[in-house]
Amino acid sequence: MNSCNHIEKDTISKRAKETAVEFMKEKENINFVPKDVEYTNAVGGGTVWVEGYDKEEPSQKYSVTVNYEDDKYTVGGVGSGDEVKTDQE
Repeated sequence: MNSCNHIEKDTISKRAKETAVEFMKEKENINFVPKDVEYTNAVGGGTVWVEGYDKEEPSQKYSVTVNYEDDKYTVGGVGSGDEVKTDQE
């Protein structure tokens, strides 16, 4: 991710937020409000964490893991508090 410039990070952040919002609405029936995007320090990058909350219950915080490669964005898992659910469950 170190090779990404500011414009690329903005684009990735925007797409990751959109992916997280869509996933949470369709799969979890939650109106997710994204606040921050954190990038992994792993070599090669390819994963971000979208932090946010439930619009109906703002005290309920979530972290959505979004994987990206080229123009494909997919959710790898959702965390809430100490609970983490992967998309494979």
